[in-house]
Amino acid sequence: MKSRAVLLSLAVALLAMGAAAQGCSGTKSLSAEEYFAKLKSISDEAAEKETALQPSEEEAADFTGETEKNFAIEFLDSEAAIIEDAFAQIEDLNPPDDIKDAHDEFVRTGKERAETFRDFADQAGDIAAETEAIDEFFNTKVFVQSTFAPADEACSALQEIAVAKEIDTDLSCEAE
Repeated sequence: MKSRAVLLSLAVALLAMGAAAQGCSGTKSLSAEEYFAKLKSISDEAAEKETALQPSEEEAADFTGETEKNFAIEFLDSEAAIIEDAFAQIEDLNPPDDIKDAHDEFVRTGKERAETFRDFADQAGDIAAETEAIDEFFNTKVFVQSTFAPADEACSALQEIAVAKEIDTDLSCEAE
């Protein structure tokens, strides 16, 4: 009876080791080419979603102070969600070891940017529902270099790595 328990324990241990070994093999690093292709794909998808957030000229012309303020809050929340989703996907990439530090910095700064946009959405609720006040908020807080610089610098570091490795990709690092 005792030997059966020992054999069963040994079998369970071997199965657990096999499962752990399989899990480890599933975390194989991407090649640099694969990493940058996936990064570009995620970035392009996020850019398409961001473009879709923009109101048409006709929609924007119909904004009143209150609808513009509500749109601004919704825009900032949606932008934060797009950034969060994109950087969650980017964080899940497994870059080669020589890219890992730059990748981690890019993820960190991207998450910070998403948090900043969430904060801006909260702050936008406190501004007056007047076009001038909303424009001033976006021009003096949201669309300023300090909002975009950290993630843009981290993105540029990745772009430089791609160039050094002769990988043809454009990560569109600078905010437009």
